[in-house]
Amino acid sequence: MNHNKRGFTLIETIISIVVVIALGTAILLYFMPKKSLPEIRNTERSAEINDVLRAVLQYRDDNNGILPESITDNYKEICQTSGDACAGLVDLSVLVQNNNISVIPADPQYVGDNGSGYEIKKDATGRVYVNAPKSEKNIAISVTRQ
Repeated sequence: MNHNKRGFTLIETIISIVVVIALGTAILLYFMPKKSLPEIRNTERSAEINDVLRAVLQYRDDNNGILPESITDNYKEICQTSGDACAGLVDLSVLVQNNNISVIPADPQYVGDNGSGYEIKKDATGRVYVNAPKSEKNIAISVTRQ
């Protein structure tokens, strides 16, 4: 019994789809203007500092108006870890411990030992400021709330 099959098998179809997706991605990355990459990173920075600010304010609301004690009245870099590794940095690990945020985010292009590349401070009225000093294209990225 000789069966002449016409068409593609499931494996051949899947392989074809994977190849087309890979080629499409490569072409997209090749032609995507490099100037949009800094804009993408700045958007990520903006979202991440908003997440940190929301977590700090949620912590404050959960703790009768008390902010994490490591936040000072001068901008200081936020630590990504905790404990002794945060010497000279703002230790916000309490936000992770209290499930206000899953992880302390880091600037997409920042390479540091324990720092995140983001800074935080508070003022005398309790307003909290978070900024991304390493933003690109001379765009100031900062958020604040009372």
